[in-house]
Amino acid sequence: ETSVNTLRWFLLYMALNKEIQNDLQKLLDSVCINDGIIDLEQIESIPLLKACVSETMRLRPVAPSGIPRSVNNEITLEGYRIPKGTMVLPLQWAMHHDEKYWTDPLTFQPKRFLDDEGNMINNKAFMPFQAGKRACVGDTLSYWILYLFGANIIHNFNVSIEDGLSEKEINTIMNGEFGITLSPATHNIVFKSRI
Repeated sequence: ETSVNTLRWFLLYMALNKEIQNDLQKLLDSVCINDGIIDLEQIESIPLLKACVSETMRLRPVAPSGIPRSVNNEITLEGYRIPKGTMVLPLQWAMHHDEKYWTDPLTFQPKRFLDDEGNMINNKAFMPFQAGKRACVGDTLSYWILYLFGANIIHNFNVSIEDGLSEKEINTIMNGEFGITLSPATHNIVFKSRI
């Protein structure tokens, strides 16, 4: 469910950001050699795709709060004493939207994950799968799924949001629905073949 919902958010952001979608399509077109199918090897040469996926996960983490952890030793964090044994709950949503770490944090800007040469950069405040020994064991598989499906859909289709939606309706979709994960509210994406 987490990878599928992230893919839904990715497609929604692509539909709402045509210029980024067009830039990504041009790059995907330039590396596609296998009858319209993009593979993992080709994806390695498209950092913008990885940046779009990362920006999607930053803006709309499907698990907005992490797994509770117990503090092994007493620590002081930003002036607060946290005793040994205290349960803490990491909040990816707060970290991924904190202006201390992200300029204009509510705006979809995949290039924030790219350096001046267009290579991926790491931001220590970006932890969609948490970190350390208890990080999600499926992170690599999830990235592969998102890269492969995202690349092949965007390469083969122009995606857009259904016509006639008001700004309020789009905002309702973007606010999402909470269940086990955060997913976009019910909406329709239009797929138009590029082939």
